[in-house]
Amino acid sequence: MSVVNLTQPMVASSLQALADGVDTNKIDQCLDQFFELSARFGNVQCLLADEGVLRLQSRERLLQEVKMVRAKATLRMMCARLAVRCGEWTGKKIAPYGDFAEVEIPEARQHFKICFENTTARQEIAIEVNPAPGIANRT
Repeated sequence: MSVVNLTQPMVASSLQALADGVDTNKIDQCLDQFFELSARFGNVQCLLADEGVLRLQSRERLLQEVKMVRAKATLRMMCARLAVRCGEWTGKKIAPYGDFAEVEIPEARQHFKICFENTTARQEIAIEVNPAPGIANRT
């Protein structure tokens, strides 16, 4: 897996800012960057690489690893916020501990498939461009 460091002073600083605590605007800005990266690379995942390290990757490449205190708590906050946003976008009840949604982000002019898990055992966000809206395929 090759490492790409073109995204990412911006993403790294956004993730680091989340370590300071809950700030809905900062979480939304970070998630918006994930959608932008997904549009660029086709997909993006955010997960724990190690205790204290968040990994941002696409299928083909490692985009960024960010060392931070409370990495797991930060990822869980992002998952919880993503659940709220998906509920707002879809008008459906989204489970806070993990779910799947198809959404259209008008600002990005893209459709996305979003899958996340937010349990004590596993935390992960996966976002991918959905070229065929309405056809849900879990990945």
